[in-house]
Formats: sequence, structure tokens, C-alpha cells
Amino acid sequence: MATITLALFGVSAGAVGAQSEPVAENEFPTGTFVADFAHADRYLEFTTDGTCRWVALDGFWERPCTYATNGDLFTEMTFEWPDGPQVPATYYWDWDGERLSFELWGDDLQPSRYGAYAGHPLRLVEDGRVVYAATSRIAPGTLVAATRRFLPADELPPDAIEDLSEFRGRAAAVAIERGQPITPDMLEPASE
Repeated sequence: MATITLALFGVSAGAVGAQSEPVAENEFPTGTFVADFAHADRYLEFTTDGTCRWVALDGFWERPCTYATNGDLFTEMTFEWPDGPQVPATYYWDWDGERLSFELWGDDLQPSRYGAYAGHPLRLVEDGRVVYAATSRIAPGTLVAATRRFLPADELPPDAIEDLSEFRGRAAAVAIERGQPITPDMLEPASE
């Protein structure tokens, strides 16, 4: 595998943890990650070859990137963010076995990237699905406001709705809590 070196930060992309194998101590984890809170509408994939991509669940954008690690430093080197200068930025990374978190090291002149990494721990999701979940609490009889979420399969009912067309002409039959995956039995025909 080729090594990419970023001399300014002394960071190189070398071997990183494999998705299907346990991550060794102090080894950067790879796989699919989703933020627990504010950015659950997108997910991030890190591969062992130093490539990554941000994917919006609404289907409007996908941002490819490359990264490198050196010890507890992570540098996103190339990317396609829509705003701000296209310059690398380095973060400290920490992996607790379930969550990956980042803390800025130096400056990040890219506001979108900083907002995505800083303060938003990312949860590894080895087996996930994109489903619809309630955008806010929904009262019975109310039309459903749902958004796509990437969630672990083991946290989902098997019949969680994956197709937006299942909401046409239907309202909530029961109270649905914010963030709760929606299933067909939670819906009824909307009153006219």
C-alpha cells in the first residue's frame, strides 16, 4: 500500500484497522459511523486504504475525502466541502471501542467539517439500515413528519419503514416519539 505523507503535520496514511476485525489499541477504527444526535441525518465511512466519505441520508450530497493518521492525530487531507477553503485540518481522535470522537488540533478553516467532527461522537454501526424516524413527537391523527436515519439493525423493528411512499395518505395511529423508527402498524389512513 502506498504511503501518503503530509509534511506540514508529519502525518502518514498507513495501515489502519480492518472493518471486520477487532481494532488494536491505538489503531484508528474503520467502518461506518453515525453521530448519536445532531448529525444522525448523515453518516461517515472510513476505509482501510485512507479514503472516507460523508453521505447525507436525504440523498442530496456525498462528500468523498481522504485521511491519514499518526498516533492519536487524524488529518482529513482532501475533501469536497461546499464552503470555506479546501485545506487539510488535524484533530486528535479517541476510540473507546464503541464511539469515535475528535478534538481540534490547531485550526480548521472549513466550518462544515469543523461542525461535523467537533463535539459529535460517532458511533460505529457494523450492520445498519436507512429507515424513516419521527422528526419530532407526533400526536395520533397527525400527518407524519419523518426523516431518514442510518441506525443499527439491532435497534430497529424488522418492519421499520424504508420507503417514503408508505406515508402517502396516512397519519399517526399512535403517539410516536421523536427519533423513533416508524413501522406500518403506527400508521392509519388520514382523515379527510
